Amino acid sequence: MNTYPPLNETEEVQVIALGDESAYQYEELGTVRVGDNGFGGKCKYDDQILHAKREAKKMGGNIIKVVEHIPPHSKMIGLGYAYFPCHEILVLVLRHKNSGKIDRTE
Repeated sequence: MNTYPPLNETEEVQVIALGDESAYQYEELGTVRVGDNGFGGKCKYDDQILHAKREAKKMGGNIIKVVEHIPPHSKMIGLGYAYFPCHEILVLVLRHKNSGKIDRTE
């Protein structure tokens, strides 16, 4: 797997939505999971996408593809329930082979 320098703040990271199975020309750099950091705060879906984009830039990625989304939920822990107020997403960090905007292949 190739490594790339981090992207600068002005470079755009594009998002491929969950369920979009179109073919794209890209190189896979790794995965990132973002969700509740235990301190509350920015938990909306859009906040998590922004966090994933920042992490992708650190890896040199210019595309993220959402592969899993867990909305806020309650979960049984021991004898009680815990509420998880944050969206959690798993993304593939990708790098477009020709840089610039992503192209769908035929």
